[in-house]
Amino acid sequence: MKGVFRHLGNFYNKFEEYLLCASLVVTVLVIFMQIIMRFVFKNAFSWSEELTRYIFVGQIWLGASLALRENVHIRVEIIFRLLKGKWVYLAEIISSLIWALFCFFIVYTSLGWISTVLTNHTVSPAMRIPMGYVYMSVPFGCLAMGIRLIPILYKNIRLLLGLDKPADPEPENALPQEQILSGEVQ
Repeated sequence: MKGVFRHLGNFYNKFEEYLLCASLVVTVLVIFMQIIMRFVFKNAFSWSEELTRYIFVGQIWLGASLALRENVHIRVEIIFRLLKGKWVYLAEIISSLIWALFCFFIVYTSLGWISTVLTNHTVSPAMRIPMGYVYMSVPFGCLAMGIRLIPILYKNIRLLLGLDKPADPEPENALPQEQILSGEVQ
């Protein structure tokens, strides 16, 4: 069963990366095409700015999930640095649990809001697409983040209970991060 989840996870990771890359390519092409139309042909598309804005919003929500996977979200570290031993894992569990609950709350409430927008037949000004489809990036992004938080919670619970050993810190011969960033490496 672990193998199935690993394959699904790998598939989703690649899908997310490819989707973000493809959306970036589409955004760049549409903006480039708009520049050519505006300055060469003196006639701009009415829909290009709207399309790139909606793609960008979707990229942000999907990118938040990718940032969680890479563990690069900005967060306040002071509490985690003050704690020692198993208290660190407990703080990580509480933090991840609050984050996951918030994500699932956003999914739940945004789906109700999207349903209302679709029922009212609200459409975008230039492209005339239903705004409910545009707003779907919010629950999809939050759902992706919430699902990504589940294995993090599982790992920290196992570490708290002592069922797993923490990952080894940097090897002794590894260079400190400050030395690498400052360019002192020879």
